[in-house]
Amino acid sequence: MRILYSKAITKIQAVIVGIIVIVAIAASVGAYLLFVSPSKEKTEILVGAAVSLTGGYSEHGKQVAEGYRLWEEDVNSRGGLLGKPARFIIYDDKSDPTTTKSLYERLITIDQVDLLLGPYPSSCAMSSAPVAEKYKMVVIYPAANSVTVYNYTATGWDFQFCAHPVGLTDRQFLPFFYAVTNLLSNETMPKTIAIVNTADVFPRTLAAGLVKLIETQFRDYGFKIVFKEEIPSGATDVTAVISKAKDSGGEIFFALGYLSGETLLLRTCYDLGYRPKMFVGATAGATKQFYSTAGAVAEGVTAFVFFHPSYPTKMAQDFVQKFRQKYGRDPEHYDSLAYAACQILEAAVRAVGRIDHTAIRDWLVNHSVETIWGTWEVDHDRIKEGFRYVPKVKAGVGQWQNGKWEVVWPKEYATAKFIYPKPWP
Repeated sequence: MRILYSKAITKIQAVIVGIIVIVAIAASVGAYLLFVSPSKEKTEILVGAAVSLTGGYSEHGKQVAEGYRLWEEDVNSRGGLLGKPARFIIYDDKSDPTTTKSLYERLITIDQVDLLLGPYPSSCAMSSAPVAEKYKMVVIYPAANSVTVYNYTATGWDFQFCAHPVGLTDRQFLPFFYAVTNLLSNETMPKTIAIVNTADVFPRTLAAGLVKLIETQFRDYGFKIVFKEEIPSGATDVTAVISKAKDSGGEIFFALGYLSGETLLLRTCYDLGYRPKMFVGATAGATKQFYSTAGAVAEGVTAFVFFHPSYPTKMAQDFVQKFRQKYGRDPEHYDSLAYAACQILEAAVRAVGRIDHTAIRDWLVNHSVETIWGTWEVDHDRIKEGFRYVPKVKAGVGQWQNGKWEVVWPKEYATAKFIYPKPWP
């Protein structure tokens, strides 16, 4: 009995060992084949972005998406990128930075996009940046130019690029002060300033930068801040704030925010009889939606301008014609920013010749790119100051005149003469 039991166990063991051997061989063969077999090559270049198509930032976010989509058509009409068609994957982050973060994680890990373009606005960029950094992927931001996004000293982020031609928010109003100090005499120049900003990343850094410019670079001109206050994001009543601004006597009023905030501040100034000699918007002021929302009270409002359909270069005019054919209107502020951001990324990819984000980053740092608004190039002086990576400032000033957005500075690009003081209905 002892011998028979031993033989039975041996047979069972033999079967088990045999099964283990077969499984092991199969696994080894599978692993070998997986290692030696080339992965399926992508047939297209995937470009990912999350944009605010709904929610509080959607009016401008939709224009960013328009610029992206036009470039997608354009680059594919020219044979694609690296010999393959380019395809955008654009998600709606619903103007929510938390959603932005999860969507960029999805774009990178699930969709496995090859390239990234940025979201809008800066608050959403602050959420996408750490995700891109984790995977060491370059991001070109068309409209997020808050100082906080590119502060390498504070974040250590090394793959973030700003495409915005006004550079960072701490210098965004340089063109405005250049225009005022050149177009007006010291005797007629307004000197007292009132500032109201929305409680959000971009407007806050914009206000801080404006104060710094006034107190340092343009101090000798006699400018003086007589009022400064912040309003909540999504505010619907700013009567108390404007009443105080009116009492301050500020001759130049800076409305720093987004479309809803800037139009609300302008309309309330009008309703309360506050008539500053200049009303300056941040970004919304330059859009047709701003004028159509505010109406005739928008006449004479100024904001920075970096692109205008009248720009004479062939590249700019080709863009305008393509945009008109696709969307049936002239391109605006955010349309142009988004398209130019794509141009910058495309130039780097073509120059490098492959999808290598470290190489793309290094190329962008050391080369210039011709865009629809002019030459984009990294400002190396700002790198020394601890910011990566932002362009040299190249922008002017625009003004609403007779329902049209006109360039008033610099003179070589001007489409109309500067109107001062601002006309009020």
